[in-house]
Amino acid sequence: HNIQDNLVRTLSALLVKNLPSAYAVPVDTRDPLIVKSADITTKIIEYKEREEKTASKWHEVAKNAVTHGTGFMKVVWSDTLQKTIWMPLSVFNVIIENAANSDDVQWAIIDTIIGEWDAIEAIQKKNPSYDQMPKLTSYDDSNGQTWKGVLKTEIYFLPGARFPTGLYATVIDEQVCEAMEYPYIFQDTQTKLKAMLPLSWFSIRSVRNNSYGRTPAFQTNASQITL
Repeated sequence: HNIQDNLVRTLSALLVKNLPSAYAVPVDTRDPLIVKSADITTKIIEYKEREEKTASKWHEVAKNAVTHGTGFMKVVWSDTLQKTIWMPLSVFNVIIENAANSDDVQWAIIDTIIGEWDAIEAIQKKNPSYDQMPKLTSYDDSNGQTWKGVLKTEIYFLPGARFPTGLYATVIDEQVCEAMEYPYIFQDTQTKLKAMLPLSWFSIRSVRNNSYGRTPAFQTNASQITL
């Protein structure tokens, strides 16, 4: 187990050794004001990444990828906290559409655990008559520590044939707390909008026609896999 843990830590560190930063792209390179705005936005992004310690969070994503084949990062804006939230997730938190190319993934379901009173507050915003204690769920974090909380399920469907305007829904303790048109739609070019899932992910060993990957252990021989 100690050797395994060391290998996971080593591979994770190597994966994020030269982690690139996100940057803003001007939608019109002919306009100096737009170009300058993109440069300023890039500097703000770099500052926020340092403030939010995104490097350590990407390391956790890499650790999940090495351990389980695929690692996820959820990135969303929080109206409550008035800032961007970076949340590392594992294959046990996320279900995504199976597709040959990541750009073709049209939906995702994300399970996270929230506090008991946060759950009650969220439910009562939609259903004021809710007067019971939500069901608690036990879960283990990436460090092997066991916690208890309430299951929160978020459903993301990009606009398409099934949902022409897309869908975002939140379910907590089997109570639908939110249901709306898809909110994450951005200006891709001057004339085109693009809907995006609030997820980034990568796999260690890609599998053809599959959204998920395999761990390095897949390359070991059959007897080792059996053991």
